[in-house]
Amino acid sequence: MPSPESVRMDALSEALVRLLKHVEQIDQRLTRLEAEAFGVRLQPAEVIPEPPPRVPPPIPMPPAASRSPEMAISEEAGVPHSQEKQHLETRMGLTWVNRIGVITLIIGVAFFFKYAIDNQWIGETGRVILGVLAGLATLGAGDFLWKRGQKIYAQGICGLGISILYLSFYASFAFYHLLPQAASFVCMVMVTLMAGALALRYSAVAIAALGMVGGYSTPLLLSTGQDAPWTFFSYIFLINLSGVTMARVRRWRPLELLAFLATAILSALWFAQWFRTEKQLVATCAALAFFLLFSFVEWPGIFYGMQVLVGLALVAIWPDTLTYLPLSLAIGAAGLAVADRKRWPVAGVFSFAAFWGALAAWRISYYRTDENVAIFLWLTVGFAIYAAWPLFQVLVRRSAASAEHLLVLLFNGAGYFAFSYYLLNSQYHPWMGLLAAAVAGVHLLLGMALWKRVEDTRPVLLTLGIALAFLTLAVPIQFTGFSITISWALEAAALVWISGKINQTRVLFGAIVIYVFVFARLYTFDASWFGGGQPLLFNLRFLTFLIAAASYWLGAWWSRTLRPVAAGAYSAGHMVMFSAFLFEFLDWAGKLGIENRASVFAIGVSILMALYAVMLVGLGVAYRRLLDRILGLGLIALVVVKLYLYDVWEASRLFRTVAFVGLGILLLLTSYLYSRFRPAIEGWWKENKG
Repeated sequence: MPSPESVRMDALSEALVRLLKHVEQIDQRLTRLEAEAFGVRLQPAEVIPEPPPRVPPPIPMPPAASRSPEMAISEEAGVPHSQEKQHLETRMGLTWVNRIGVITLIIGVAFFFKYAIDNQWIGETGRVILGVLAGLATLGAGDFLWKRGQKIYAQGICGLGISILYLSFYASFAFYHLLPQAASFVCMVMVTLMAGALALRYSAVAIAALGMVGGYSTPLLLSTGQDAPWTFFSYIFLINLSGVTMARVRRWRPLELLAFLATAILSALWFAQWFRTEKQLVATCAALAFFLLFSFVEWPGIFYGMQVLVGLALVAIWPDTLTYLPLSLAIGAAGLAVADRKRWPVAGVFSFAAFWGALAAWRISYYRTDENVAIFLWLTVGFAIYAAWPLFQVLVRRSAASAEHLLVLLFNGAGYFAFSYYLLNSQYHPWMGLLAAAVAGVHLLLGMALWKRVEDTRPVLLTLGIALAFLTLAVPIQFTGFSITISWALEAAALVWISGKINQTRVLFGAIVIYVFVFARLYTFDASWFGGGQPLLFNLRFLTFLIAAASYWLGAWWSRTLRPVAAGAYSAGHMVMFSAFLFEFLDWAGKLGIENRASVFAIGVSILMALYAVMLVGLGVAYRRLLDRILGLGLIALVVVKLYLYDVWEASRLFRTVAFVGLGILLLLTSYLYSRFRPAIEGWWKENKG
């Protein structure tokens, strides 16, 4: 077989031959041109044949003894080694059967040790020494197989050895007390480091996973019915530390998931069996240590789950308010810090949800009324923390306002107020409206802080909308009766004015919603009030309708650039104002001691409608407002329909006469206005068309 040096020499020789041939061809062409120029006849030149192309020698294959079983299987199946594909049969037989066999053998060895312990076959020292020797021998066998090329099979054997060592050193302290706690701790640290080193040496996540599974299984398989919580949780923490470290170094994310699931299962089993009040300290330290460790994972979902688990663990551990709430807030703030450090906005949402969800579970589990004020004060701290987080991200970190930030803004105030109302309403109801107004004020300040510093208007509008909602909510909580309607009417007018000042039509939508609330409350609650001894036109109901009508008219004036909105508000104002006069008339007529009261009501309403219609037409003519004239004519049409379809049949003859005469006079007055100012009105129409 030619050596690489000879191959390179042959290639160089071929290049020289081609170069010489090319020079010869050029020389022949020059000679022919010279001969033609001087008339000399030349003999044909000898043509040098071009050597055939050389086929490169085949790449030598390694001897069969140095090839791995995976390569041999691929070659026998006709699969190229570059693709390294395994058939389903070989994958099942080589990989999965190996892993299942290792786990089964681990369980069998553990049962054998348990059986030997129960029957006193081997002394305590002999059991530990035998286990250590068996673990080391298994690791040596795995390394030997790995060097022989059986890498997949060797991974399972190494995982078995790691599990046996875990089992032996754990038993030496927890069950037999042969080693002190510090010595056993050091031994387990060494085994953990050995498992990590072997996994990194062989680049095999399977070794790390099998070692971790064996380590997690040890306290379950060899339980003696005694509780050693500090050792137990320290042991789990060490295995988790190993798994998280290897996951970060080699991007083996399945190890993070394995550590999380094992921690959740083992911790839940311990809580169910061993937790008592005197073990609050060790349980809290374990929960905080696990939370700190899993804050370094690369898989966000695992950290989200850990926030939820730690929050529920604190609920189970601490019924005391002054201990639970500071710890819960610390976990929530730490979750926000992780979200900021790793740029995981969703982590902030999970921190928020875990805090408020765990708080609700804690309150349901330990209901007490003597600490409501203390709980409220701690809740205020939590509200401030979660309100500041989106502001910090947008203003300090210069991050774009994401959906996660907006969600926290939206639900933070709602959760805080709802929980505070639940705590304090029974004893401090007069202050609840002020609390809602305070929450609105905080969101208003947040919106003002964001307004001139960010280009994205979404967080600004959201904070303003939340402030508006809490202001609207504060009114019915703090006030009663007509005060609610008056406050809402003033608030709606103020929002229309703000909308015009900041040129934001979205704020106007909030005002429209409140105007709808005002309209509904006027005709469902306020209209049913009966004045009793209150004087005509000088009572709370008339004042409420008057302020509401003025609010609608102010809103129409401040939104006059938006004609449909302004027209609707202006029309609603006149409807409210006419209703105020109508209700006053009905109350006055109801107090009269007359027999034919129905006729008085029917004819009086018709005349009142006609008077208001003439007033509207007069305003339309005087101030050149088309809308007033249309409203007046429409109201007159309603009066005519009512008069001919209802009043003529229900009222007595005298009242019918009065109604027809009075209505006729008012109709003629309206017609006179149109006759007198016809040229001007027609000119206004032409101006509008132009």
